[in-house]
Amino acid sequence: MSALQGALHAFTEQGLRPLLAEAEVLCISMMWHDEFLDLTPNLKIIQSISAGVDHFPMERLKERNIPLCTAGGTNSRTVAEHTLAFLLNISRRLYAARDDQKAHHWNPPRHGRSDRQGGLRGGFRFRGLKGTC
Repeated sequence: MSALQGALHAFTEQGLRPLLAEAEVLCISMMWHDEFLDLTPNLKIIQSISAGVDHFPMERLKERNIPLCTAGGTNSRTVAEHTLAFLLNISRRLYAARDDQKAHHWNPPRHGRSDRQGGLRGGFRFRGLKGTC
């Protein structure tokens, strides 16, 4: 027997509403409406597919003993890597090199110059990663 046997999927609010009366588990995020609690007498758990859960009615969930799971931290490594890529882009002016290449313009790099424009000075720190530029 498949773990997902009997699982129903809805990708719109209109598709979800008819399924709520039988739902025991909801994997949902921004499609959530507080009235869904009144329409889900069998609900046992909610899995939010987003990191933030402030749009869920915490007190009502607590009253009904419905655990709310979050996806917080799921993409933390990807977000950190993306942030580092942006820092590299800014510090090395890769956006200017891209534009020059598109315009078929050669702008020689200025490595080793003390009056280097752009770039980052100082340090940065976020969620356990430390470094300097």
